[in-house]
Amino acid sequence: MTLITKAMAGAAACLVLLIGATAFGQEFRGSISGKITEASGSAIPNATVVVTNISTNVATTVTTSNAGDFSALYLTPGSYRVTVEAKGFKKSLRE
Repeated sequence: MTLITKAMAGAAACLVLLIGATAFGQEFRGSISGKITEASGSAIPNATVVVTNISTNVATTVTTSNAGDFSALYLTPGSYRVTVEAKGFKKSLRE
């Protein structure tokens, strides 16, 4: 076996190991993300977003960024209720 053949065999073995390792690294949880805006389209910063699993009643609370963005991460599969509250605005609910 030449040096090039040995190097190619080693690279192929590493590739197989890396592909196998990523298969076990898959995530079963999901996320809910979005942007909170007012009627004019302006972002609402520092709004409180509560994402609640309807069947377990487990809630995740996040705050919007200055751009109005939010992400609730690592949510187990299921149906969720999302409520948003911000100073000066009416509470909003989506199921």
